[in-house]
Amino acid sequence: WNDMGISTMVSDSCRLMRTSYFSGLGFLLPRKAYLSLRGMWPDLPTMGWDSWMRVAFHEEGKECVIPEVPRTRRASVKKLPKSKLS
Repeated sequence: WNDMGISTMVSDSCRLMRTSYFSGLGFLLPRKAYLSLRGMWPDLPTMGWDSWMRVAFHEEGKECVIPEVPRTRRASVKKLPKSKLS
């Protein structure tokens, strides 16, 4: 996921970028990384899971590879034209 990757405002749909900031809601990670993070997960969280992941990524020195144009789509309860969903 790339919060700034609005398809009409980017130039290369194949471009990937690297960031040390956990990008958020749509992501995949290798099993080894999941098991490592699962072992660090707090018993009594004091923040949302996405905020915790950002802290954990920073502390572990991890990086994310994100596409310039997101590969995820929004879902809507209302019937909207497809052009409004991208």
